[in-house]
Amino acid sequence: MENVHVLVAAAFIGPRPDGMVVCHYNDVKTDNRVENLRYGTRSENEADKRRNGLDPKQHQLTGKRCGHLLVEPNLVLSKLKHGVRQCRACARAQGYCYYRNIQDWEVRLKVADNYYESIMKGVAA
Repeated sequence: MENVHVLVAAAFIGPRPDGMVVCHYNDVKTDNRVENLRYGTRSENEADKRRNGLDPKQHQLTGKRCGHLLVEPNLVLSKLKHGVRQCRACARAQGYCYYRNIQDWEVRLKVADNYYESIMKGVAA
């Protein structure tokens, strides 16, 4: 059985192009008015969530695996402007470990913790 928004879009917008999904402009899934629906890619749908403030990652206060606070200055600014909160210390540690071929998760976490400590002290590492 199709969802209501899929049926409304098919009836009033036309057939759904391959690889596209039905997006709600306002991200209210029960608002199936034609003017609130459009076809878009999955990444466009995710961008809508961020724009409308409904992406749970936007409100995340700590990293899920590392436990570091996701606050300035420990945020990757290039990601933040797209509404994604990424741990700066872990991003630095990932690059450091990648170029040194360090694959042990415990070692990576220690490197990330060291970066986090220096970032939060205000010392550029």
